[in-house]
Amino acid sequence: LKFLIMNLLQKAKNYVSVEIKAFKCRNKLKSKKLFKIVLKSGNLKNIHEGKRIYILGTGPSIKSQNLIPLNKEITIALNEFYLHSDIDKIRPTYYLFTGYANHTDTIKYDVAVNWYRNFEKCIKRNNGISLLTIDDYDFLKNNNLFQDMNMEKYFLNYVVSSKKVNRYKFKKSYLNLFGDNAAINAIGIAMYMGAKEICLLGLDHDWILTFKDKKQNHFYDDSDSLVYKDHSSYFKRITLMDNLLLYIKIFGHYEALEKYARKYNIDIFNLTNGGLLDVFRTKNFEKHLNETQNQEIKS
Repeated sequence: LKFLIMNLLQKAKNYVSVEIKAFKCRNKLKSKKLFKIVLKSGNLKNIHEGKRIYILGTGPSIKSQNLIPLNKEITIALNEFYLHSDIDKIRPTYYLFTGYANHTDTIKYDVAVNWYRNFEKCIKRNNGISLLTIDDYDFLKNNNLFQDMNMEKYFLNYVVSSKKVNRYKFKKSYLNLFGDNAAINAIGIAMYMGAKEICLLGLDHDWILTFKDKKQNHFYDDSDSLVYKDHSSYFKRITLMDNLLLYIKIFGHYEALEKYARKYNIDIFNLTNGGLLDVFRTKNFEKHLNETQNQEIKS
């Protein structure tokens, strides 16, 4: 009986905390006249129920993998994945951009404008769907970016820690999960979309190996990126401790999502070629892609 009462009290506490969070966020968005804009993301709920979604990161391992066959899959490309040489052949379904508001201390305003402009051109060219942060809504409007009404786009409100995913359970369309990097945001969105299988690519998470050189670790060179080509002078993660603390935070979010996925029979596979991310079950990308695509052809 005591256990039952404690369990009920915990559920009540969890429910109340979500409702309080929802109330505060709703009022904040309404005060900025952004609530209805964020609510549109509710159209994404279970839009790919029971399907497989690939999340495409920007780690260096991408260079060793042929991603063109993914043009037949549902994909979410992260941030500067649009710099990939085969982007017009891969043609990702969705493009998730973490944006300027979250990086004002490391990205200059004019750089962010051109960054978004190049991103927008790529999405228009490939008829992709944009997943943007509501925090950049005014920035985009003021700079005439993503104002084309024909572009399909959604603004997400990243305010709920991925570590609270069990408490949250995707109840509100205007409370989206965040976890200190774009991949965690994307996993939360894929779950919200109803995916039963989530496959990760290019999530090497080995930038700790290059932190002393003040270099990023991507499939592209720093010089190819508007954001990183001049970043060495204001690069913030300059000590080993900074890197280790960030790894702990990010991997903690991954572990929470993995536990949630197993509880609700969602498969998350890491198909990255190498790297340091060991939270999820690993599989060979080419073998897994061939097997799943062949199964779908037969069925």
